[in-house]
Amino acid sequence: DANRIFDALNWAQAQWPDMALATSGAKGGEKLAIRWAQQKKVTLVLAKANFDLNGRAAPFRANDELLALDPVCVLTLANTLNADRAEGLKPFGPALNLAQKAGEKGLLHYPLRARG
Repeated sequence: DANRIFDALNWAQAQWPDMALATSGAKGGEKLAIRWAQQKKVTLVLAKANFDLNGRAAPFRANDELLALDPVCVLTLANTLNADRAEGLKPFGPALNLAQKAGEKGLLHYPLRARG
């Protein structure tokens, strides 16, 4: 997943050279995106999920905070791209929610997919 995430972020930076990366900082792909932003010296905006305040709804509230930033483009990774690991895994609900809400707002949305 890391290479595909880095490819997507590199593509986004080529499209919008002065981009900022907004993320909730969740484990997995978002941590990789944060590392990418730090290496590329891209401005990073965090909308961390507040589980103490919002309980299980926290990731979805973080999505609302991200969308309130009026992004130009939304990238999501709801499923692992590793076919060996994908079997039996459900899509990541908060990523699906972010994609749905981005679509409802008419935002440019790219779900990350495996190459080919």
